[in-house]
Amino acid sequence: MTPSERRLFLEKFAAEQHTAAEHRAFVQWLRQASAQEMTAALEDYERQYSPKRPAAPTPQLMAKIEARLDQSAPRAATSVPVTRPLWPRIFAAAAAVVALLVLLGGNFLARTKSFKAVPLVYLHKRVPAGHTDSLTLADGSVVVLNERSTFTYPAQFAAHRRDVYLEGEAYFRVTKNSRRPFVIHTGSLQTRVVGTSFNVYAYPRAARQEVTVLTGKVVISHPFDNQKVTLLPAQHAVFDRASRSLRAAVVGNPALSLAWRRGQLRFEDAPLDEVLDKVSIRYGVAIRARAPRLHRCRVTVRFGTESVAEVVQVLAALTHSRPRTDSQHTIWLEGPGSS
Repeated sequence: MTPSERRLFLEKFAAEQHTAAEHRAFVQWLRQASAQEMTAALEDYERQYSPKRPAAPTPQLMAKIEARLDQSAPRAATSVPVTRPLWPRIFAAAAAVVALLVLLGGNFLARTKSFKAVPLVYLHKRVPAGHTDSLTLADGSVVVLNERSTFTYPAQFAAHRRDVYLEGEAYFRVTKNSRRPFVIHTGSLQTRVVGTSFNVYAYPRAARQEVTVLTGKVVISHPFDNQKVTLLPAQHAVFDRASRSLRAAVVGNPALSLAWRRGQLRFEDAPLDEVLDKVSIRYGVAIRARAPRLHRCRVTVRFGTESVAEVVQVLAALTHSRPRTDSQHTIWLEGPGSS
């Protein structure tokens, strides 16, 4: 079960819209998941649905939870691989992992048998390199997707929330509905809005995620360590994946974040590392700066239909560096760098 499939199941489970087959698949995954995977599942559940964390369990409680899971997902008659007992693996991981089973395990069977809601049907939109695409969601919200992006969304939204999932870059114009918040999930970040327009940059391979607001108000949160920022028009938030830091700042020209809709990359006094990161994503190659002084360079530049070789030459000229390609096909800018 992939992280995206796991998050979708937990969302359906909380809304009592999961199917019996989905429930069995999750229980089977839970039996064989590593402690790290179960901790990640707990974080997914807690940051959206859990009101509080239960106390640390006893071995007796763990045995009881295992029995509940056994009852809720009967084994088939065919043989299955032998795995280690469930409770020692979980008990050794942490009380947080057990919390997931306490939250979910005791209710699996009852919910699976009793719910009558229509299951959410999720659709997937993937945009290849060199293209953009747009779609209108069930609530009338408009989403424009940049190249190399993947967007997952329900055909019809749940009663109380509008949850979607993005890997890549997209412009959103969200239909206002104060009773049903619109939440974009991008890795470990959540962007929550009621009705507004904004741009989200969240490619999985990028070193940073960005949200730039054009109209309305947006709340970005990183629930794992309780970071949260609120953005107004002409502001943006940047989440650095390496340092796990989330910060907000005023944007001089918010329209720059939408240059991709015209097939452009535009930067005004931007750090070279940010420029290289976004150019690398666009062209599907790794471009890095090697000299320490290069990391302090700031660049103002616009790219349109140039080839990757032309882009590299322009950046090398701007930063007084020399490009070199290594055996792994990574392009390095080497040299003293600009002052």
